[in-house]
Amino acid sequence: MAKSLYITPTETKSGKSLIVLGIMQLLLRDIRMVGFFRPIINPPGKDDKDYDIDLVLSHFYIGLRYEETYAYTMEEAKNMINSGRQAEMMETILSKYKQLEDKCRFVLCEGTDFAAGSEAFEFDINADIMADLGSPAIVVSNGFQKSIDEVVSSNQLSVESLQNKGVDVLGVLVNRVDPLCLEALKHALKAAVCQSDCLVYAIPELETLSRPTMRDVQKYFDAEILYGKEALDNQISDYIIAAMLAPNFLNHIKKDSLVVSSGDRSSIVLTSLASRHSSAYPDISGIMVTGGIRMPDTIMRLIEGWKGVPVPIIQTGTAIHSTAMVLNHLHGRISPENPKRIALALGTFEAHVDTEELRKKLAARKSIRITPQMFEYGLIEKAKRKRQHIVLPEAWGRGYCVPPTFFYAVPSVTSPCWEKRKPSVRRSRNWG
Repeated sequence: MAKSLYITPTETKSGKSLIVLGIMQLLLRDIRMVGFFRPIINPPGKDDKDYDIDLVLSHFYIGLRYEETYAYTMEEAKNMINSGRQAEMMETILSKYKQLEDKCRFVLCEGTDFAAGSEAFEFDINADIMADLGSPAIVVSNGFQKSIDEVVSSNQLSVESLQNKGVDVLGVLVNRVDPLCLEALKHALKAAVCQSDCLVYAIPELETLSRPTMRDVQKYFDAEILYGKEALDNQISDYIIAAMLAPNFLNHIKKDSLVVSSGDRSSIVLTSLASRHSSAYPDISGIMVTGGIRMPDTIMRLIEGWKGVPVPIIQTGTAIHSTAMVLNHLHGRISPENPKRIALALGTFEAHVDTEELRKKLAARKSIRITPQMFEYGLIEKAKRKRQHIVLPEAWGRGYCVPPTFFYAVPSVTSPCWEKRKPSVRRSRNWG
């Protein structure tokens, strides 16, 4: 059985968190100690933690510290690559992965988040990491509002590109697919993927999972919760920027919408709350007060005197126009604070992925490929444990031919390489 699996998206908003949850639950049924590793994370959220790492560690209690589960942030990785230190970066990623591999029986890896505008860069980085780890991969793509031909074409290209880099593609999973196209998409994708034993699955789009909640908005903006904390799981379908008088604003209310207004328009807040008690208007999901302007004390006292505020009211210091721009790109997340959404995600995965087939396919995979980075890492670790000469009849794993070369590790405290990462490695040509 393979010792690892790498889940890599091909684009932004692929819904890979659902896949990570489902596969982690699948692995823990058979394997007692499963590790989780993200080589490169995107900038952490407002709580200074990566969303998916926090989700896995909070829900599954796998006994790992947060610092063990990632190597670099995306900003750090880009800086190292731009400064010509990509080899050093790969060595560190491999080292941290091997530490988890020694501690766990299996390691589930997750690729980067594919921020808009850097898809090609992140795809290449993930491919290089997968190749160096020798880990089989599951490709996750986004089928939302795409035709079957578009989905098949993009996934076929991704699979072929990964295979050309030496990656063993275990399966392709298309998320957020139109429910009416599930079977047609799976059939077309299976025919297009050259690898005959590559698994193909499709999961339908669920608004309950893709729509953000009031909690998502509150956490993203680090907003203060004024009222209605118990209703933060209300889902949002639309946003209303209320920059008008109350009578005109009422004509724009939609079901499950978030009302966004500045703090000096307390009439909008009162009108929004009143609409929740009227059957003549749809129910809103919440109210967001922007600009750092607090409502007057008299209005606050009036709201506090009501018997239960019907919706959450949150406040942020962000200007209203900046808030509107961010909300247009905000999407729903599966968070540890929302067990209902986690349960729905796990149930959806079980319903649309043949877990028994996936389990057997993963058990049949063998981790026999030794990449140059893995070979070098193993060599250094052996030299650390016992000082010795290592004779290689060929080159240093890079594909060029030289006379036989002696490699030996010298654990010198004066070597900056030893202090930072590993013993210095020296070559000797005195082989005759």
